[in-house]
Amino acid sequence: MKKILLLIICLLMLTGCQPNKNKRVELNQNAGQILPISAFAIDKKDNLYQMTIESIRQDSLDGEVSPAYFTVKSENFSDLFYNADMMLASRLYLSHASIIIVSENIARFDIDNLVNSLLERPDARLTLRIAIAENSTPDEILQAPSVTDGIPGMALSSLLEKRTKDQTFLDFPMFRILDYSLNGRDIALPVLTLSDDGHVKPKSSIIISSDGGVKYA
Repeated sequence: MKKILLLIICLLMLTGCQPNKNKRVELNQNAGQILPISAFAIDKKDNLYQMTIESIRQDSLDGEVSPAYFTVKSENFSDLFYNADMMLASRLYLSHASIIIVSENIARFDIDNLVNSLLERPDARLTLRIAIAENSTPDEILQAPSVTDGIPGMALSSLLEKRTKDQTFLDFPMFRILDYSLNGRDIALPVLTLSDDGHVKPKSSIIISSDGGVKYA
């Protein structure tokens, strides 16, 4: 009897039926398998938000992986994730995502809404970093080939980490953006642009005030 009870408990854990007191919102339970996301880009065009998702897929049995990209649109941030779930018949899994590329307008006027929508996700990391695309669209920055021939989004994350440590960029992960915004303080976001050879290069940080004003750090 004890063995049967233990087996039932294990099955419940595998199917995600265990209680989670820290769960903030319901994920889309009607979607299919979980889809890990490494990075994403968000822009606004024709009054619609557009999100390009970078997911990682395994191409061979020996473990080789490559990125795949999908784009969804919506009138608000929260529905972007829901629409992506529906389109891909999967549940987006954001725990592996460490960077979002956004346009300057979103950074200036929509950053609070974006952060709040991410906080609704139980799997979004508070250490996630947001960067601004300059002279290119956010999805162009996201999909630009990596110098190291790795996954572009993961390479961008490593670039931000490195440039934060050498103080090229000010360190503003999502939890600090939230803290500063709640207290009416200016935030600083890194700026990324494309070099002549089509690779991403760091530029500087932009200081954004609570009223959307900007200046370079």
